[in-house]
Order: sequence, then C-alpha cells, then structure tokens
Amino acid sequence: MAASALRSLALGAALLCLQATLIGAGRISCSAQFFGLPSYEEEIAHVALKPASQSAASTIIPDLDALIHANDRAVPGGLRSTSIESVHLLCICLRDTGSCDDDFSQVTLRLYTDPFHKGTRGGATRDLRCTQLADSTYCSAGLRMRNEWADDISAIAFLYGQNSYEPPDGLAGPDPLTIGMATD
Repeated sequence: MAASALRSLALGAALLCLQATLIGAGRISCSAQFFGLPSYEEEIAHVALKPASQSAASTIIPDLDALIHANDRAVPGGLRSTSIESVHLLCICLRDTGSCDDDFSQVTLRLYTDPFHKGTRGGATRDLRCTQLADSTYCSAGLRMRNEWADDISAIAFLYGQNSYEPPDGLAGPDPLTIGMATD
C-alpha cells in the first residue's frame, strides 16, 4: 500500500512539474475575436493562440462558418462568416520581466476569403499584425470589415513564427471543425 501511494505521489509530482514547464514555456497569449458589429461588439467567434515554444505554432480554422455554427450563441441568429463586421487581435506578455517585443512581431492573424475545401489556397488574404501598446506588455490590431476590407472572412490562420504558411493547394484540407495547434 505504501509503495502504491509513493508511486501515485511521484506521478503527481512529475505531472505537476511537466505542467509548470509547459506553462512557463509560453511567453505570450493571443486571442482573436470576431464581432457582428463594426464597433467590436456582439462576439460571433473567438480563437486563441498560445505558443508553447519559441519556434512556431498555429491555430488553423479551415472553414470559419463551421466554427461559428459550433458556437451555441450563433446558431439561433443564423449567423455566418459573412456576418463578421469587425475583428480584434490582442496579445499579452506573460513574462514577469523583460520585453515580449520579439514575440509580438512573430504573430500574424491571416484572413482568407475562401474556405480551404475550395482548393484555392484560401483565395485573397489580409494579414493583421500586432501594434505595440504601453510598456511592451500588450499588442493589438483591429479591422472593420466594410471600411478596411471589402471581402468576407471564410478561413483563418493564427500564426506564430510561420509567415510563409500557405493552406493546402487543391486539397479538401482538414475537417472544418478541427481547431488545433501545430508546431514546426
């Protein structure tokens, strides 16, 4: 019985150390919010990116309508990606000391006009990049759709350190509800 308790305690301690290591590895945490009004109100969808390493990470949404329809709040209103009127990108520095300027410069929210299953590599694109805010602890960017970009958003790639990312060419791509982290 004592050996079993010691093994459980050791396993718990090892998992706690692993969790602390993973949490400490990320320097920034980013979110992208998609709103139904140009005044950045009435959130339709929300996507997060928290790089766990210093190299590369991504959150890919190959069909934004699938994400919106999976959101319980969006279904009753019949909202679609064409309902998006504004986008807000925000990244927060998680370091206690030092600057996250280098990390912020690696973040891109790439917007695509076509879902990936169309095989057009997403069609036309627009990149949102963070603009540094006060004391290097935040960066932010915003886009009002009809004023600043006439197209609709159908897919996104939320990227860290992967500016050369391109969606599949002529392929169906992943399941439209797949939201995942991929690292190089």
